[in-house]
Amino acid sequence: MTIISTLTMGTGGAKTLARNLVNNGATNWTAGQFNLGTGAVLNNNSTFTCDTTLGALNAYGVSGSPVINNNAGGSFVKIATGTATINTNAVVLVFNQLGTVTSNNGELQFNCQLDLNNGSTLAGSGVIHWAGGTETIVSGIVNAAGSNIVYDGGTFSG
Repeated sequence: MTIISTLTMGTGGAKTLARNLVNNGATNWTAGQFNLGTGAVLNNNSTFTCDTTLGALNAYGVSGSPVINNNAGGSFVKIATGTATINTNAVVLVFNQLGTVTSNNGELQFNCQLDLNNGSTLAGSGVIHWAGGTETIVSGIVNAAGSNIVYDGGTFSG
């Protein structure tokens, strides 16, 4: 499925992705748990916004080999106070970072496999927190522009 305009995930309860989802528009996640299951690949080519105005947001890898690709040109943005967390749960969730990750307020926490690739950017005045899992600089240079980066868990390599 490809999003060319806007997708809003704004209801309580869990939402489970078990197929490919390509974001070429704007995705706004404002409420509920986001599960990525068998066959789930989220390809973000545009803007994916985590808005924690209504409370904490949690994404989990629940089965198979789920992947979030924040591709070159993609922007994964955390806004509002509070915390949004990308978690490994029953299986390893991979967050493959090639674009820009921004935490404008509050905390964006990674507790998963985080692969940082050449040219990717970490930015914003909020906190980007590596709390667990495996963080790897896969290749080249990762730009950290104005970020409050906290690293206090997991394994770091690269």
